[in-house]
Amino acid sequence: MQKKGDELVRKKILTVALSAILAIGTLSGCQSAVQEKKEGTFTILTSFYPMYILALNLVDGAENVELRNLASPSTGCLHDYQMRPMDMVNMEQNDVMIINGAGMEEFLEDATKGLDSLTLIDATEGLNLLPSKEHSHDHEDHDHDHEDHDHEDHDHGEWNAHAWLSLDLYEEQIEAVANQLSQYDPENKEIYQKNAEEYKNKVEHLKELEEEIKEETEGKKIVIFHEAFAYMAQDLGMEVVESLEVETDAGLSAGQIKELIDEVDHSGADLLISEKQYSGKIGQTLEKEIGIHDITLDSCVTGKMEKNSYLNSMEENLRVLKEALSNGA
Repeated sequence: MQKKGDELVRKKILTVALSAILAIGTLSGCQSAVQEKKEGTFTILTSFYPMYILALNLVDGAENVELRNLASPSTGCLHDYQMRPMDMVNMEQNDVMIINGAGMEEFLEDATKGLDSLTLIDATEGLNLLPSKEHSHDHEDHDHDHEDHDHEDHDHGEWNAHAWLSLDLYEEQIEAVANQLSQYDPENKEIYQKNAEEYKNKVEHLKELEEEIKEETEGKKIVIFHEAFAYMAQDLGMEVVESLEVETDAGLSAGQIKELIDEVDHSGADLLISEKQYSGKIGQTLEKEIGIHDITLDSCVTGKMEKNSYLNSMEENLRVLKEALSNGA
């Protein structure tokens, strides 16, 4: 009885939220952002940008399939994403939702309770993930300009969820998602499997580029400013001596910056890797103070909503890394 009562309450809340959203759309003269499911359409929702790009490649040419994305492509990692009433309403208008998993979409734990009509496809289930080792340097000032991409005081969980930055694991994600889509939408099984093979072949081309520079990267010691790059380091045979949650020097006191400089200086690192998605200059500061070369790579959590976006970003990452190594980094 209690379960039935909770379900009625949940549905009532969603109905009220939907009515409010529709009313706001009407009053503002804007089209409602509620994405209603079309009859006869298999509707796929992705949690955020990397999963959207993966799915975009898989559904190409599939009939009666609609692909949607939850978090804005400018959001970045989802550790601190806040669900909106609109999200709750729209989630019910889909057949399946593709998530990265491994704790990345922590905000969904409560949101998906009771959503029996929505099937989750976990892209990291069964993958051999790295443990999360990132630690933070507390800021005195928490007022930053990253509205939906603020890493302050969040819990990364037990595992490093950024599997898509390993080309090997990304191929496994492609295959896993394609297999599950084939199960839930058998009418398009052939196209999902065909697209998965074609997409993995493109990733294989990137792995050839990766092999070209692996001789130079093997054994290099690096400091990373986002744990996502631990996967690239693993594929390239580099050793992560420090994984620091510091994207910008804004809010760090002089003492904290000195502590950070000492920490990196004593790490024995050959290279610093910063994240493109942040505008912080901490990597450049450390490069100037210590003399260790800092490079900026793309964590592939934001970008154009185009099929080849991930491939282009990863190819650029490898190019930047190769150029840095050729210049003596």
